[in-house]
Amino acid sequence: HDCAISPATGELLAGTSVGELVVFNSENLIYRAALPISSNGILSLCCKDEFVFIGAGDGKVKKLQGNDQYWTIVGEAQLNGRITSLTLRADGEEVMVGTDTAKMYSLHCSDMSFRLVQESNVSHINGVAFGAKSDVFATVSQDGAVRIVDLSDYSVLAHSRGPCGAQCVTFAGDDLVLTGWEDGALRLYDANNCSAMGQIPKCHRGRVTCVAVGKEFYFTAGDDGAMRVWNRRNLEFIGQYSEHNKSVTGLLVDNLNEHLVHSCSLDRAVVTYDLRTSRRSNYKMHRDGGFTGIAQRVDSEQELLTPTTDGFVMSWDCDVQLPVMALDCGRRMKFTCIGLSSGGRFLAVGCEDLSVRIWDLQAMEVVAVCRGHSGEIVSLAWAPDEKQLVSVGADAAVCVWNFYL
Repeated sequence: HDCAISPATGELLAGTSVGELVVFNSENLIYRAALPISSNGILSLCCKDEFVFIGAGDGKVKKLQGNDQYWTIVGEAQLNGRITSLTLRADGEEVMVGTDTAKMYSLHCSDMSFRLVQESNVSHINGVAFGAKSDVFATVSQDGAVRIVDLSDYSVLAHSRGPCGAQCVTFAGDDLVLTGWEDGALRLYDANNCSAMGQIPKCHRGRVTCVAVGKEFYFTAGDDGAMRVWNRRNLEFIGQYSEHNKSVTGLLVDNLNEHLVHSCSLDRAVVTYDLRTSRRSNYKMHRDGGFTGIAQRVDSEQELLTPTTDGFVMSWDCDVQLPVMALDCGRRMKFTCIGLSSGGRFLAVGCEDLSVRIWDLQAMEVVAVCRGHSGEIVSLAWAPDEKQLVSVGADAAVCVWNFYL
């Protein structure tokens, strides 16, 4: 799998898939020895002076000293994941270690102590959200990972893992993160350390696809087409609205009226619920494609904005049955997600061609087309200061876009 030249002896060292270190005399081109080192393959090698560092498939980094047929293990460290890469840092004090769990460690050469430098995602990322802070966001992924990320240096501030795939995420203030899950549960995490703060098991049949936060209530929606209301203080069930017959793809609390909640679905319907009357107060239907998300303008008439599977962003006024505006990019393709900047001027949309398009709603024109994803864009979120936009997708990538206009 890998090979290296020992700077001390000039020998060629190679690792094999069966976990042996093979030694060759490079000057005479003679095979000298094959030494069993690991039971799960040697995937990477690097050398420093008379020492050889070996990364194995069992997650261990071993430090060897010796030459020819005589080698001794003088140090060992156990890391998370198969060791796929070892590189000696320029100052020679530490070895940078990469693993197949998308973690990067810094390993001290002398005592084999290590620290986590960076980690990334290895599976489909389903959601991203900001709280009130512009330098901190949260992501959830299909492998059950919940991460709190520092946007200033892209480091993971806190990490947790659930029992199944996480589907959506939002903040409740700066200290609490709400997540919806594949098993129908709503799980709450501390935004500072990702410790579990509570859960509502089986709050939906099938996946929880959307979560929204009000002053007194939490709102959830799922594959079952239902929108449910939960007491924010004790997580008790308050009520249910079943207006959709397909998966709910967007959910939000009205900007002006806390008693109004809006949802949209792949069934091509946009529904507004009135919590005071416990009834549906508005219902709108699109003739063609289903809806993949929802946002609400903070200017104009506070219209709802919904991207569609047939390539439009529809604008809905509560007093008008038909859309009052439709944006398109000149091509017929699916729009996958939507995000409106905090000031309400800029609208970002994930597109089927793997780009993020940004509209200026004042000029009614596309001002940026951002390309960086290699898989479907699933979710996106603006930083509260509007200086950055974060998009995530099926390619396990988190793309951060600096925005200046």
